[in-house]
Amino acid sequence: MDLDVRHLQLVAGIAETGSMTKAAARLNLTQSALSHQLRDIEARLNTPFFLRVGKRMVLTAVGRRVLESAIRILDDLSRAEDDIRRMAQQRDGVIRVSTECNTGYHWLPPLLATFNRNHPRVSVSVMPDTTDKPVEALLDGRLDLAILTSEVSDRRLRIRKLFTDEMVALVSRNHPLAGRGWLSPRALAAEHLLVYSSSPEESFMLRRVLAPAGLVPARVSFIMLTEAMIEMARAGLGVGILPRWSAQGAIAARTVVPLSITRRGVRRQWSAATLKAQVEPPWLTDFIDLIAERAMPARGAATRLATA
Repeated sequence: MDLDVRHLQLVAGIAETGSMTKAAARLNLTQSALSHQLRDIEARLNTPFFLRVGKRMVLTAVGRRVLESAIRILDDLSRAEDDIRRMAQQRDGVIRVSTECNTGYHWLPPLLATFNRNHPRVSVSVMPDTTDKPVEALLDGRLDLAILTSEVSDRRLRIRKLFTDEMVALVSRNHPLAGRGWLSPRALAAEHLLVYSSSPEESFMLRRVLAPAGLVPARVSFIMLTEAMIEMARAGLGVGILPRWSAQGAIAARTVVPLSITRRGVRRQWSAATLKAQVEPPWLTDFIDLIAERAMPARGAATRLATA
């Protein structure tokens, strides 16, 4: 490519001032250096950019085409430099975030209004397409923050514990299991399970509870709507698997019965993961603090943890 930024600046400067002398002064060049650069690019492209009309420099059709690109590109570069300087000073930025569990997208958006009030120049982009492999996306540079529910041991990552929540089985009030306080993994596997995920690989319950016990559910349906799952469980069409907090309204209304999974219950540890190699800007730390402090409604279903 023969054209570069200095040629675009040259054409824009001459076109705006109409004079080689004035353009040279604006660009901090001698007039002879400016003339040499212009002759060089015109020779390489084998066409003149300007016509010399008396003391004025008048754009040719080719020159006008170059100027059109110069205005757009130079403006974009100028704005990019301004953005980079602000980002380097940690005033502006973008947080690309994803959660490993789809239920996280219920509590994440309400936090954004609070964060935006404190950091109006920082935008938060939710990246749901990386939900299935957030750690991989983080290491590939496609995410700035991964909210995890699985345990990760990787020296390249900075891990901060956020909170825990309890996974429960939801059944209708007249379900044969409704009188129990808790279910064993084997009893759970015998039921038609309704899980909030798009595949077995994404399901916490299938991966972390049933699979380690060598169990496969008799039937499983993947339901990506909390309300739909609760209604199906209420109607006796299956056993819904959800975090207790996300079904708290239905539980309080007694439309479904929550059962603990195992005698001790099954809890998930939510954590924030960032790259150790990347300096963590203050606004990213503030966002993680906000998640730890306010991600879950005060319903007694989540246990908040101090920084690990």
